[in-house]
Formats: sequence, C-alpha cells, structure tokens
Amino acid sequence: CRSNSSCSILCISMKTKWVLPLFFAIQTAAGPVRNLVSGGGWKILKGKKKCSITIEHGIKNPCAVSPNYPGRTPAETSCVIDVGKKTKWVRLYGRSEQWFDYLTIAGKKYSGILSGVAKSTGNIKWTSDFWWEPRTGWKICKAKKPPLKILESSKGKHMRLLKAAKARRLTAAVRARRARELKLRKKKWATARRAARKRAEAKRAAIRAKAIAARRAAAARKRRELARRVAAYTWTTLYAKGSFGTVTRTKAEFNALAQLAKLGIVRRECTNCLATHKDVYFRRKKSPEDWDYYDGLLVTWRDVGFHVDFDIYSTWDDAKNDKNPWKFCNGNVNEYGFPRDCGPTGSVWHQWNSLTKGESSYVKHVKYSIKLRWTTLYAKGSFGTVTKTKAEFNALAQTAKLGIVRRECTNCLATHKDVYFRRKTSPEDWDYYDGLLVTWRDVGFHVDFDIYSTWDDAKNDKNPWKFCNG
Repeated sequence: CRSNSSCSILCISMKTKWVLPLFFAIQTAAGPVRNLVSGGGWKILKGKKKCSITIEHGIKNPCAVSPNYPGRTPAETSCVIDVGKKTKWVRLYGRSEQWFDYLTIAGKKYSGILSGVAKSTGNIKWTSDFWWEPRTGWKICKAKKPPLKILESSKGKHMRLLKAAKARRLTAAVRARRARELKLRKKKWATARRAARKRAEAKRAAIRAKAIAARRAAAARKRRELARRVAAYTWTTLYAKGSFGTVTRTKAEFNALAQLAKLGIVRRECTNCLATHKDVYFRRKKSPEDWDYYDGLLVTWRDVGFHVDFDIYSTWDDAKNDKNPWKFCNGNVNEYGFPRDCGPTGSVWHQWNSLTKGESSYVKHVKYSIKLRWTTLYAKGSFGTVTKTKAEFNALAQTAKLGIVRRECTNCLATHKDVYFRRKTSPEDWDYYDGLLVTWRDVGFHVDFDIYSTWDDAKNDKNPWKFCNG
C-alpha cells in the first residue's frame, strides 16, 4: 500500500471494517441539508430566496418549506416548486392564512390548516397576500400513496353471499313457519314485558302508598302536637280598641290576668303603627307577679330599669329566649303610655297609646294580650289519668282569677265536647271540687256562675247558656 490518500483509505478499510462506514457517515452529516435550491429530485423554479428545499429526512424524502419556516411567513411572497415526475403524492404540514395565502397542488388550492396527503401532478405554487401572517408556515414532503380503505373483508363478503344464497333456498312454507314462530315469540315477549311492567308499577304504587301513609301520619302527629301546644297556650286579650273590637277591664282584672303570665310577657298589637311597632313584646323581668301592668302600659310608661327590670322585643321567640332586645327607650311623661319613643335601634315617635289622653293618642287600633297555659285538674279515659286531692284541686282552680274552668269530653254531644264554666262570685273561695266533680247545683245561675261554649265567650261574659238544672 502506497502513502497516498486513496491507498490509505483502502488500507484502513482492509484492517478495520467499521472505520470506513463511520468515515462516510461523518462526511455525509457534515454536508448541508436545509435551505437548498434543489435536492432529492425537487427544485425551486421561482422564488429561490424565499422558499427552500430540505433533505433532513433523507435524500429520498425531500421537503419544501415556506420562508422562515417554522417561523412567521412574510407578506407578498410567491414561489414555484418542481417536485419531479417521480413524486406522485405529497404530505402537508403547518398552516397558512385561510382564504388569502394558498398552496396550489395539481390545480387545487389549499389554505388554513394544512394536513393529510394530496396527489401531485406538475409544479406546486405558493402565493401570499400583503398581510404578514402571524402563524407558523407550511411544509410539504414527498409521500407514498395512501393505503386503500377496505370496507368489507373477504370473510365478511363470503358470509354475506353465503347467507343470501341460503335465504334464496328457503321455501315459502319454511319462511311462513319461521314467521309464525317469530310472531309467537314476540307475542310471548310482549306478554312477559307487560307482566313485568305491571309488577314494577304495583311495587312502585305500594312504595308510593307507604310513603304517602308515612307522610300523612307525620302530618297528623305534627297537627296533634300543634293542637296540643295551641291548647296548652292561649292568647288572652287584656285590652283592645279600634279594629280589634272593644275589651276593657278594671285595673284589678287587668293586673290579675297580666300577672298570670309566668314569663311576664305582654304582647301589644297595633294596626296603624309603623312596621317596627305593629307587633311588640314587653317582658317584665323583675317581680312580674307584682308589677302594675295597668299603670305602666296604659297610663304612664317609664323607662326606669331598661335592660335590667324589663326589655322590649320584636318577636315572641326573642322575648321568650331574651334575645335581640330593643336598644333605645325613654319615658316618664305623664299620661303617655307604652312604649313612648322606644325603638329597635333608635327613637321612633308617635307610637304610644294612652287611656287618659283618648283621641289625642296617635295609636287608634291597639290590643294587649298574654299567653295563658291550661293546667289539667282532673282527667280520665282517652285523656289519660290525672287525679288530685280535694285540697290540690281547689288550690289550683282558685288561682284562675277569672274563675274559668274548662271541661273537655270526647264522647259527648257536639254542644258539650268543649265547655267553659265561670264562677263570678268569690271564685277564689268556691269549692270547685265538690261543685264540679261530686254534686252539681244550679243555685245562682246567671248571677254567681255561667256556662259558655267558647273561651272568648267565657272571658268576655258573652253568649252564656240559657238553661241549667242540678
């Protein structure tokens, strides 16, 4: 081997087999593969400084790219690319400005998102308008013919033809028999479906009926509980005028009833007052059983002891739970009644009532009432069993300052299911136990006592019963 270049290459290739291919690989990679005017059988015919050829995927797979690819495509550029006679199909990549920048391949224009394979005949042309396209450019590469889609496999076609031939061989009788059998099966299936639907509907109806019964039972329990609570507590009117009707009591009667409210709460309703004063609750906290409600509410209202001895509230729940009391209160003006200028957050004028000032009072329609609780003295049967000694019975009955005792009876006539007895003379000394439970006497009817059909009649001494014996 001589010391020249060709001889040295030959010697290297004979001694070390892998050096020669490595040598050529390095030489090939070092050559240019992008920004070519021609390569792989493709050539830029027009716009050589704009579009370019790249063989980065191999000499057998040339590609043409737009100017600055993959950067923005400049405006007002055009180029023509000769892809040679051997290129029958090209694959498209990238995008162009739709409706304005076009790639023309085999006479068909492409713009917007470029993808897929297109058939190529002749040269490919690129044109762009005056607008500088902000998106990436395009790239077209040599591609193979796309595979054909087989819509039906050979096995599928064979089975189809076999089925058609078999169907043709069936006689009319066989087809009729099979049609009858199919009809019978369909009828049986329909019957089974109807039966299943009926069973499901019956089950759903049973569930609905059970749920309705449960809701009705719950509602009934709620009504009974509400009735029990309503029966346990009844609003009793102490004083009323205007649209509430007229209810007047002596000072002694007013205070006797008001002092029975164990929480010391008195409610004032007023139809012609402001919204904040239409329904107001006064609560006497200190000595409610001794305080003079008549003078304090109806004659002259005083603010002494605000937040200590008393408070005013906007709802029954607030008064009962001692929450959200009013923040402002004044008083101490002679003959100006409750609540003077007291208000939830500040002073509110002209919402007070007065007995002595009469028509000069701004409040024309007002009612004062309290809640009284019914206390069972004696019971039997469906009401349960409650028995008390004569002394206990009379001690409780005599605390009813109006002398009213209520009798309820579930198996009596409608007129006698709920009856109110009122002892008018000496109710605090009369023997209720002997007079009601042992021996009833009619002495003093319409004078010492009366009987009524409603609580309001008994309270207001209206519509007493007309006959009595004993």
